[in-house]
Amino acid sequence: MNRPYEELIFYVTGHNLRSSVEEPPNAEIQKFFELLYSTQKQIWDGCSTHSELSITVRMLSFKTEYNILHDCFNDFIGLMKETNPADNLIPSNLYRMKKLVSKLGLTTTKIDCCINGCMLYYKDDAAKVYCCTCNAPRFKPNLGKQCRQKKDVSYSHLFYLPIIPRLQRLYASISSSGHMRWHKEKIAKSGVLSLPSDA
Repeated sequence: MNRPYEELIFYVTGHNLRSSVEEPPNAEIQKFFELLYSTQKQIWDGCSTHSELSITVRMLSFKTEYNILHDCFNDFIGLMKETNPADNLIPSNLYRMKKLVSKLGLTTTKIDCCINGCMLYYKDDAAKVYCCTCNAPRFKPNLGKQCRQKKDVSYSHLFYLPIIPRLQRLYASISSSGHMRWHKEKIAKSGVLSLPSDA
């Protein structure tokens, strides 16, 4: 039914189920099996076109592509749940969808930065409140008791996508690992310089 999504899960997590060694599953493996199970669950009995994970990924891509607001998206999900059979497995809101997709393990890290782009408040500088270069404040001013804001909000931030887990997933895939090792394993024709690595 959802063979492409099963292959995607194996590609992303890099697990091999053909191992003959019996071990109790650790937390990471358990998440993997739950995600694999969600690729096999039909949205409702008789629906062969989408699984729980496939409909979630499609809807999240629509939200991103068309820049749909959270409240509008949640209302749309509610409408979908109402119009489909009562026993459907469509996640009930955006939070549940993100929670399901987060099992893929491709996380991001939010890092505060100076409003003028001078520095990142990261590692050794994570506790600083003012920029070392231009002395600009890190956080927006808190308006006191009138404001319900309890957590400091930074003027500017960026999202860091860790490269190591993504590279691990690329090397774990049989189809892409050969392309990534090509420069090391290629057979160069003698006397022909086609790439700088041939020198």
